[in-house]
Amino acid sequence: MAPRCSSNVVSLLRWSMLAACTVGPGTVVTCARSGVEYGSSLAWALCFASVLAYSLQEGSARLTLVSGKTMGQCVQEKFKTSAAGGTAPRACWAFTVAVYTGCMLYQCNNFAGGIDALFAFPGMENFSQNAIRISGCFLYGIAVIAILYQDKADAIGVGLGVVMMAMIVLFLAAAISVGCSGADLAWGLLPTLPPMSAVPDAAAPCEMVLSLVGTTAIGVNLFFSGSMAVGTTMADCRRGIAFSQLSALLVSLLIMIVGSGSAQQVDDLGKFNIGLLADAIQHYFGRGGTFAFAMGFVAAALSS
Repeated sequence: MAPRCSSNVVSLLRWSMLAACTVGPGTVVTCARSGVEYGSSLAWALCFASVLAYSLQEGSARLTLVSGKTMGQCVQEKFKTSAAGGTAPRACWAFTVAVYTGCMLYQCNNFAGGIDALFAFPGMENFSQNAIRISGCFLYGIAVIAILYQDKADAIGVGLGVVMMAMIVLFLAAAISVGCSGADLAWGLLPTLPPMSAVPDAAAPCEMVLSLVGTTAIGVNLFFSGSMAVGTTMADCRRGIAFSQLSALLVSLLIMIVGSGSAQQVDDLGKFNIGLLADAIQHYFGRGGTFAFAMGFVAAALSS
């Protein structure tokens, strides 16, 4: 019984790599900003995005198990022309270029967010910003190359799953400390668009909804879920994807709650800044809490 339980836990942590890829710096900033500007009123957008992401990822995994091919191979099989000797037509090239471009822009966002995450560490304001940004790019690049060089996808997935669970614990403790209205959260699960926020330079409600959906239901995870399904069963895939999406939804909601609670603690709230979230965590947990938040922010950028 114990070995089987341990195997199931490792399997869930491995699938949590999807959640770790989802919760990047863009998710942290977007959910925190949504909480600051609109409270919990847009929680429904995160729920919708999570259901959408589960449906797409489960479909990709099922496609791999049924066909024995990855999603990319299935696309090539769908559009190839026998008259050209099996060569993929322009549709496949367009699909490939679109996915590659989207992933490249996504990684640029992760690098930019990862650099900003470095400034969340206590005392970083005493150093040159340009030096931190330049050295940070090299450090992230070296770390990513070192991880990929190990060529141990399962071990990396389990490690990212552990990081994901640690982020949930951190933001859960922060959410409990800043407080949360259960009634407001319940009303936030109803699909509505609130009036424009009074916060300076606030995003429009519809723009915020699109941002929340876009940072939760990311397209690259369709390829990840398909490749991770190789050698598993459909039951394992569904259980793992469901656990991953619930983890991503939970941490996103917690970040939104912390952002909302942080805004209520500030008398003169100006333009949104991620430093507001760091300041709130430092207020309740001291410099150690801020350091843990910064580490989680960096881990989110690195995992994505």
